[in-house]
Amino acid sequence: MTDNAKRPAARLRRALAGGVAALALGFGLAAMADEAPAADPRAGAVRQGVNDAAQGRVDAASETLIREAVDALERTQAALDALEKGERQAALDALAAATGKLETVIARDPKLALAPVDVQLLRIEFPGDAETVEAYGEQIDDLTDEGRYQEARALIRDFGSELVVRTVNLPLATYPDALLEAARLIHEGKDKEALAALEGALSAQVIVDQAIPLPPLRAELMIRQAQKLLEQGDGKAAQGDRDAAAKAPTAAEYLAAARRELKLAQAFGYGRKSDYKELHEALDELEEKVAAHEDAGGLFKAMADKFAALRDRLLGAARDEARPEPDKGDKAE
Repeated sequence: MTDNAKRPAARLRRALAGGVAALALGFGLAAMADEAPAADPRAGAVRQGVNDAAQGRVDAASETLIREAVDALERTQAALDALEKGERQAALDALAAATGKLETVIARDPKLALAPVDVQLLRIEFPGDAETVEAYGEQIDDLTDEGRYQEARALIRDFGSELVVRTVNLPLATYPDALLEAARLIHEGKDKEALAALEGALSAQVIVDQAIPLPPLRAELMIRQAQKLLEQGDGKAAQGDRDAAAKAPTAAEYLAAARRELKLAQAFGYGRKSDYKELHEALDELEEKVAAHEDAGGLFKAMADKFAALRDRLLGAARDEARPEPDKGDKAE
């Protein structure tokens, strides 16, 4: 085996040994700061943009929470706690209150199937560069080709680089009936069966996940940062002056970092190959313009449009909620 063939395998082993970070962080976005590799000096410049995109999606999801449904969930837990203490009347009172809250929700919107009660923010971050990710993906492909689906499932579960906005919902088709059944069992003196019914209701909450892929988002933010440097007329930064480069990344360095993020996004399978072919071609032309100190305004606009098209496919109708906000003073595209 050649040295070039050995390197991806070695990186893959290190990635597997390092594990995958998947953190449930609630609304703690300060602790959720995007953790691009610390050795990359461009990471800090895009971190806030990533966090702003995540906060926008969390805020939008939080606005869908239904207060009465949240109260019903809290009353259900109170009923469970009371019943465990043998306080049967307190449990019945809590269940009656919970049922009343849900009746209000259903009366207001009879067609509503899921009532949002909680929003959480999670992060999935598989460690490694594009080459490592490709090697890992090939291992997953091999397992599926051999019909070893459960082994592949274990590998693919945390295979990605994304923030996940998770909405927890009460299923209105079954949850109210479960509370009524628990109340009936309590009236009949069947406390153990009532406890099981309440625990079953609480465990039957429906989870809906919406992912924000990080590599394409970071790539877009890095390209925007390069554009900002050029528009500021910082000749040294744009031309790669050594002294300026020692203090801060140059426009060319941001573009190179954006290309690495695009390769990583493609390796993870975020989007279609044609999306990345067009983005890489546009980035080639953009880098040539920057190296030649020529105006590249039109190319930045074209790339912005291509990223918008990619967001449409990756984020669907929620694209605008996850879109990075323009810098203050910049014109929105």
